[in-house]
Amino acid sequence: MSSKAIREYDAKLLLAYWLERAPPVAPHAVVKTKFSFPQARVAQISWDPETNTITPENKLPSWVFNTKLVAKPDQLIKRRGKAGLLALNKSWDEAKNWIAERAGKPQKVETVTGTLNNFIVEPFLPHPSDSEYYVCINSAREGDAILFTHEGGVDIGDVDAKALVLNIPVNKPFPSREEIASTLLVHVPAAKKETLVDFLVRLYSVYVDLHFAYLEINPLVVLDGVNGGEPQVAYLDMAAKLDQTADSLCGPKWAIARDLSVYEPNAAAATSAGGKVSADRGPPMVWPAPFGRDLTKEEAYIQKLDASTGASLKLTVLNPEGRIWTMVAGGGASVVYSDAIAAHGFADELANYGEYSGAPSEGQTYEYAKTIIDLITRGRPNPKGKILIIGGGIANFTNVAATFKGIIRALKEFKNQLIAHDVKIFVRRGGPNYQEGLKAMRLLGESLGVPIRVFGPDTHITEIVPLALGVDVKKTSAAAAADGTKSVQIETPPPQVEVLDSPGEYVSKSGGMSNELNNILSLVTNGTYEGIAIGGDRYPGSTFIDHLLRYEADPECKMLVLLGEVGGIEEYRVIDAVKRGIIKKPIVAWAIGTCAKMFATEVQFGHAGSMANSELETADSKNRAMREAGFIVPDTFEQLPDVLRETYQTLVKKGAIVPKKERDPPVIPMDYKWAQELGLIRKPAAFISTISDERGQELLYAGMRISDVFKDDIGLGGVVALLWFKRRLPPWATKFIEMVLMLTADHGPAVSGAMNTIVATRAGKDLISSLASGLLTIGSRFGGALDEAAAMFSNARDTGLTPREFVDNSRKANKLISGIGHKIKSVNNPDLRVELVKEYVRKNFPSHSLLDYALAVEKVTTAKKDTLILNVDGCIAVCFVDLLRDSGAFTPEEADEYIRIGTLNGLFVLGRSIGFIGHHLDQKRLRAPLYRHPADDIFINMADVSQPRHMYSSVFRDLQKSAELSSQPHYRNAKH
Repeated sequence: MSSKAIREYDAKLLLAYWLERAPPVAPHAVVKTKFSFPQARVAQISWDPETNTITPENKLPSWVFNTKLVAKPDQLIKRRGKAGLLALNKSWDEAKNWIAERAGKPQKVETVTGTLNNFIVEPFLPHPSDSEYYVCINSAREGDAILFTHEGGVDIGDVDAKALVLNIPVNKPFPSREEIASTLLVHVPAAKKETLVDFLVRLYSVYVDLHFAYLEINPLVVLDGVNGGEPQVAYLDMAAKLDQTADSLCGPKWAIARDLSVYEPNAAAATSAGGKVSADRGPPMVWPAPFGRDLTKEEAYIQKLDASTGASLKLTVLNPEGRIWTMVAGGGASVVYSDAIAAHGFADELANYGEYSGAPSEGQTYEYAKTIIDLITRGRPNPKGKILIIGGGIANFTNVAATFKGIIRALKEFKNQLIAHDVKIFVRRGGPNYQEGLKAMRLLGESLGVPIRVFGPDTHITEIVPLALGVDVKKTSAAAAADGTKSVQIETPPPQVEVLDSPGEYVSKSGGMSNELNNILSLVTNGTYEGIAIGGDRYPGSTFIDHLLRYEADPECKMLVLLGEVGGIEEYRVIDAVKRGIIKKPIVAWAIGTCAKMFATEVQFGHAGSMANSELETADSKNRAMREAGFIVPDTFEQLPDVLRETYQTLVKKGAIVPKKERDPPVIPMDYKWAQELGLIRKPAAFISTISDERGQELLYAGMRISDVFKDDIGLGGVVALLWFKRRLPPWATKFIEMVLMLTADHGPAVSGAMNTIVATRAGKDLISSLASGLLTIGSRFGGALDEAAAMFSNARDTGLTPREFVDNSRKANKLISGIGHKIKSVNNPDLRVELVKEYVRKNFPSHSLLDYALAVEKVTTAKKDTLILNVDGCIAVCFVDLLRDSGAFTPEEADEYIRIGTLNGLFVLGRSIGFIGHHLDQKRLRAPLYRHPADDIFINMADVSQPRHMYSSVFRDLQKSAELSSQPHYRNAKH
């Protein structure tokens, strides 16, 4: 469960819509009396920082202009009345001026200063003070609790001390009306009891149906009916939290309540927001940032990224100018690092809180890391430089090497900025494949030009913090290095954890931190007997006390370890058990999250339950209470290994623990899939592909990410270059490829390929079959002259033949020159396609020597006949050879190979496919019938079979020769 605060405006809309509509929480939870439900008369006024204006009047409901109003900020601010942030009994003009005077201005509320940018306006309700009540519904692990007092309002005082409480345990029946009245409404006048019971029944039904986590109304006003009318119920101030993870269940219900057209017939239906179509009727729920900290663009981006993945990605920018930045893996570990930085006196320089966990992909880690590094390297460099701590606990199932790939990619991208800002990076991590990940980080440091120090699980999780901060601390073990830390040796196996025949048992909230406890206990004691992580949820399946009572009853267990955190009260149940003598074994304990008190605004840590709702739930209060109860509590988390070692050694000296010989841990081979991902192994492959890869987070074309393909705008020609030649080509070359595709796209319906496509289409064939029919005609007689023309002109020029010698040699050998000759075009009637190609090449190519050679050949051939010009096939062919040979992207051997293996014909096939598809679609649009060739266009010779066979052969040869000669200049070129 994730308890997230919502605006008062949204909370009141939810109640206004669903109080009469939500299903009853139980069959007997029905309304017995009639009363007037609260109306949805709330308006939201927002300040636009770009225009410095508030919501225009034409966007407001009509009742605003003819009603006395209450105006107040709606930004999760507590005790607004005492802070002077309440305007009562105002006309619209007065309320508007009051809002305008404060909108966009900084406002200090208690110790927090923030900008007022969101207000709520609602009707002013005069009422006697004795009609005010207080009601609050709160959820805990065991169930829900309804708190009620008969005295509400701004001076309510200590609610916990005054309120009557009705507990509704999980899986227990909903109380009867009589029980509700007798428990909560003892001091309420009899005339109002039934109305209040009915309201509380409906309120709790909505609470359950809409997955509220907290709902407070103060004051709740109940007015007697006028002239025998129905009593009126109204709520003046309201605070609410929803379970954000219930969005998949309640999203549509939340959205429809926020659709203003439901309440105002003239209002536009709110099915879209910002021009974007919403998934439901009404806009989705808004989750505002705490007062004093507006959600930055980067925070909003990570929040969106987090919502789209099963992994966890969190970012809170605390101080954009801060020197110390963290990128920590694990909800518990992220808090521990923040605690350590704050404990050393650097809370004011801590720039952010954040965490990534739950096995994010390489791409997601890259986006997360890129966002943080971009923030680090903004603005002017700090004279003291900056620090980036890439930390984390020992992962459970996250592939450390894979996630580090994304971080490394982001670091490389910001290489120059990191150097300019003098960023020093400290890395500490453990878990699956951590050796490979840390090795990659270390190698990156050698090439990046940015100092990167790398440590593994043999270094205490936060031991790199004082090193990074330049704090002189005592060495934590005799084996420590001179700087107080132990740099991991990549080639050595990680320290193993002894989990049998050991005296210590622990319980932790964090899964990652449970691995840290295993690691610490293996280093300072003889290991872990049993350990469990209950999870950081608000309502875990089991609790600290459940397991510690088991450990207390286990004679093999001698020492207990508890790692709690800020938020919740589970630690106090253990404290109570110790005070009552139920738990007698020594408990080493610590609650993480001590840094929370140093933050100016409320911060939601990585775990859903790690947020203090009262002073009792703070980490400092828990640590103090545990120490006072006799727990062994260190001064800081960094001292936890020392305290565990001392406690263990004390128990050994007393004879309570008898150390046993360490067992050799089993050798666990690396996971096959991970080894394959890291490139350490490969299985024999039936096929080899070197041009594309879709296996990662992002599709790659010859190693180029598809996002970069669009970012760099390389175009279709650039994609052809990547997939055909496996390299980037200069813009003039990719533009030429696109030009070729456009020029060869079509040449009318009469050519053989187009005709075949048309005939197949009219025979009812599908697109693929019709296209294949046309493509199968491409060969030496149709469209296949490009490769041959390229080879002939290249060989002639390369062997030193002059253009005239080339023509004469071809004539003597009775060979046609591919690329020369046209059926219609001539010297005086040039082919504009050829002219376009020549113009582009001469203007953009660095060299066009083969084109010049081919044009010299053309002068020789056109002297004999003016139609023997360089045709479009020949022009494209020689220009493409110039591209391959003179672009600087290919070796001579590569250029010759691409000519030999059919690349030029590939251009014709690709380009002409555009036209063939066009002909297919054209015939389908025209609904052309089956084609039958006219019989009078076919010469049929049914000669007697007794005649000699050679007679048929000679006739066929004569017909074939006639057909060839008629089409030869255009398709097969000319004989000279």
